[in-house]
Amino acid sequence: MSNILKYNKKTNFMYGCGTGNTCNNMYGIIEVTDSAYGTDNAGYVVISQADSTVPTCFPPYAAENSANKRCNLLNPNNVTYPTTLAVANALTGESTSYYTKTEINYYTGTTAPITYLGINACASNSAKLGAKLPAYYLNTGSTITLSTCAITAGNALCLDGHLPAYYATSGATIYTLNSPATCTVGGVTPGYVLTGKPLQCIIQDAFAPYIAPTFSAFDFNVTSPIEVGAALLGSKTFTWSTTTSANICTNSIGICEVGGAVLGTGISNSGSCALSIGTKTNTAQTTWTWQITGCSTHSVGFNRNVSKCSIYPYYWGKITAGSRPAVTNIIVTGGTKVIVNSIGIVTIAFNSGAGDYTWFAIPATSTSKTCWYRTALDNGFMNRGCSTDKYPDECQLCITSGQGCWSNVCYKVYMSGGVGEIDTAICFS
Repeated sequence: MSNILKYNKKTNFMYGCGTGNTCNNMYGIIEVTDSAYGTDNAGYVVISQADSTVPTCFPPYAAENSANKRCNLLNPNNVTYPTTLAVANALTGESTSYYTKTEINYYTGTTAPITYLGINACASNSAKLGAKLPAYYLNTGSTITLSTCAITAGNALCLDGHLPAYYATSGATIYTLNSPATCTVGGVTPGYVLTGKPLQCIIQDAFAPYIAPTFSAFDFNVTSPIEVGAALLGSKTFTWSTTTSANICTNSIGICEVGGAVLGTGISNSGSCALSIGTKTNTAQTTWTWQITGCSTHSVGFNRNVSKCSIYPYYWGKITAGSRPAVTNIIVTGGTKVIVNSIGIVTIAFNSGAGDYTWFAIPATSTSKTCWYRTALDNGFMNRGCSTDKYPDECQLCITSGQGCWSNVCYKVYMSGGVGEIDTAICFS
């Protein structure tokens, strides 16, 4: 051959041996064209060309020796030569049983999968699917033991990347069809806006609708009315009851006197609380009102009031006498005292004998009485100035309480015109 070129495919260098020179022997012809291609005993491609000019810039050929010989193809470089056995093993896939993550990264040009394979990775990582261990997809009732390489036990309940709480509270499934509602289904009534609401909210509103809480009762341990002048002070036990208690915010109960002091706030919905009402002034007929308040879980306030009042009592009695008695303070305050409002109907059971006069006295602020009634056959008018009436007239007199609670209060007194047995209750109106 007039000119022989040797091409090292590994280093991209071409070596020339000159015209007529022999550069190792060619071992087999690869292709025959205008030039002959073959390989020499060092594994180089040898090109025979008649008129090629051999470049002089190529470095001289370095013979393979024990120092630059490699027995496998791992970590390739440009200064060592693999043996033919290494090449054969690489081509048949038997040079090693696996590649390290660094080798995979080198050959594929990708990021090393450090969490999947390799000597230092968790053994369970080789079982990952989509970067998740099997426990991520299985439910927590599985017998799988989660290793430190697992995500969290809660992820085992994931569905489409979300835990159950996501679907229970986030409103992930939104209603997008016809709206508003046109018929009543439980708590959903015509006009209810459906569009944009989570399906679970619509179901709840229909079959378990939210019910705003209320106070169904509220009171404290003072009997009302009380007599004018009686003491009203100190610690009292307030009691209450509520509806739909689950819909009441924690510690949102408050109690105050309307127009007065705040007695307590931040009270739990326990149904009972002792609070001081202070000292109430009670020198005349008075009404006091206390209020309990709460806040619903929808941030809506609700309340209930309780009122206590003081009044002047009414009195009644019977007197055994030979003639109609004159009305006096002693007669009135010596009778039976009743701390009940006497503005409307007053009912009295005199249980008088045949020789008794009967009487009653009401505060002047109460409505005058003009009729009495025992039965359909025993009733009549009164206070008409008629001597034949059972109670012919009304006498007004200033009275002072026998217990010193009040003084000089005007009363209307009705004394019977005659004696007689009254063995059943009689009503005055």
